[in-house]
Amino acid sequence: MPEPRHKRFGFVKSRPLFAVCAALFAALLIAIAMVWLAREPVIETVAVVPEPIDESTHEPDSVQQAAKPTVSDQPRIAFGSDRDGDHEIYVMNADGSGVVQLTDNAVSDGWPVWSPDGSRIAFRSDRDGDFEIYVMNADGSGVVQLTDNSHHDTIGGWSPDSRRIVYESDWNGGEFNLEDHEIYVMNADGSDVVRLTENTIFDWIIGWSPVGNRIIYLSERDGEEVNPEDLEIYVMNADGSGVMQLTDNTASDWNPSWSPDGSRIAYMSDPEGEEFNSGNSDIYVMNADGNAVVRLTDNSHRDFFGDWSPDGRRIVYASDRNGGEYNPEDMEIYVMNADGNGVVRLTDNSDFDQHPRWSPDGNRIAFLSDRDGDDEIYVMNSDGSDVVQLTINEASDYALTWSP
Repeated sequence: MPEPRHKRFGFVKSRPLFAVCAALFAALLIAIAMVWLAREPVIETVAVVPEPIDESTHEPDSVQQAAKPTVSDQPRIAFGSDRDGDHEIYVMNADGSGVVQLTDNAVSDGWPVWSPDGSRIAFRSDRDGDFEIYVMNADGSGVVQLTDNSHHDTIGGWSPDSRRIVYESDWNGGEFNLEDHEIYVMNADGSDVVRLTENTIFDWIIGWSPVGNRIIYLSERDGEEVNPEDLEIYVMNADGSGVMQLTDNTASDWNPSWSPDGSRIAYMSDPEGEEFNSGNSDIYVMNADGNAVVRLTDNSHRDFFGDWSPDGRRIVYASDRNGGEYNPEDMEIYVMNADGNGVVRLTDNSDFDQHPRWSPDGNRIAFLSDRDGDDEIYVMNSDGSDVVQLTINEASDYALTWSP
């Protein structure tokens, strides 16, 4: 038989002290109740999170219009698309949901570039009749025109602190000259424009070093000669001083990219004696001062540098080698160690896979592919598994870029 309840909890009903304790306990409960009733009421609020938009059909009403400025904690992908009949800029979550159209007009807006702090996007637009540089909040609000002239301006990149933008322009003293592009830098609001290069040849901007003290670019100057088939790689200080030529040969060296720690530079080079972009190129890497050049790929096809992994240990790229047969319409995506070893083929089909970009955490790679008949954005794990198509429409989606 179970023990009586009053004995299990230590109560002894036969003693008078029990009644006194019970009375005191009742008084305490009454006091607590009075204090509770006298306090200010607290209203609990519940945040309502809107459901993400399913982009599977890309109907016009499935695209959100930009609202208030926000900075997401999750990485997003900005991209250009002509799905509404002209080129506009969009952003979506990393799984393809939550597509937001950031620009909406009858001109060409494209080539978005995230600020390093993720709060703004710089882009190029011809809305005033020629290509100028604009900046907007990450949700499409607060659009500001940064350059205003009758020439073409192209974004090079943001400084690491998100305070300045470097760009290239064919505005040379007010005279229109397609063969004479110079490099400029300005504050992120368009003020304090400074011209960094000044010559009569083509200087093509690439971007800032990760620490923000130098700028890398391409030039035809190659000493004192102008040679459009002989592009070389240069660096200079962020104020235009300390110009240093890093490559010096009769080939075209192009598409340089800083390693995440700024100690190395990967780039592409066309064979000496062949025309620029002739159908054959390999990937090289060198120290930031131009020394210790290492050839990472070596074949008779085109290898396109794609992106450094965030930890600087691997490089993802596209190639048309496809089993050794030259096929410019069949590009595949590969990854290799930063020394050229450990090559792994990530995609395998008869279509055009290109423009691979690592996610900020290094776990995924986004890329473009025309495997469904037009250019769409896909994402896969960094080992090539779990490929997911993020955009589905009959337009061209391009210029994808991850948010920081």
